Amino acid sequence: MIGLYVRTSSVSQNEDRQISNLTSLVGDKAHRLYTDKGISGTIEFSERPQGQKLLKDVEDGLVTEVWFHEVSRCGRDTRDIINTLHGFVDQGVQVRVQKEGLVLLDEDKGRLNPVSGLILSVLSSVSEMENEQRRERQFEGIELRKLRGGYTGRVRGSVDSNEKFLNKSKNQKILGLLKKGHNLSHVSSIVGCSRPLVRKVRDTFREEYGELVELVTT
Repeated sequence: MIGLYVRTSSVSQNEDRQISNLTSLVGDKAHRLYTDKGISGTIEFSERPQGQKLLKDVEDGLVTEVWFHEVSRCGRDTRDIINTLHGFVDQGVQVRVQKEGLVLLDEDKGRLNPVSGLILSVLSSVSEMENEQRRERQFEGIELRKLRGGYTGRVRGSVDSNEKFLNKSKNQKILGLLKKGHNLSHVSSIVGCSRPLVRKVRDTFREEYGELVELVTT
């Protein structure tokens, strides 16, 4: 059985292209689709709902190959990407990354293909670097909007301006965790607040500045 893994970083992001590319390649071969929708690439693979399911199915021997559309769909953290994919290979599971043309397991020798392993390390680092660059550009844009006076507005049903609401101590902590890629439930548990408050902070930030890079939305 081939496991096709798909991830989007926001609920609004369309996963159809990833699915279409993978299913067109797998053809009539037996396969199972694992889709983590609205999951940040900074969240470890083993902490994602469908990532966990895929890992379990590999452990149980139900999945013998794992396919990704591209390396960044596995994650945006170099260490986690390498640990995850090498972990599959160590269990004798073939890993294919369609966009980059990687085939990690040397099936004749039963171990990692050294050339593919080297390329994977480089691509993983590039994926993490691109993520950091996007974050920097986003926050530069936020600061520019502040300088131009574009930092006002109201939260629906609230007397506070968006600025005042977001600058509250607890809400700043919530926002900081969201920026790091934690999902709503994790943030609610860590801060000790309600899930609706976490969602309100997220939505208020979006109202002011647009989509937060790699923001988890479920």
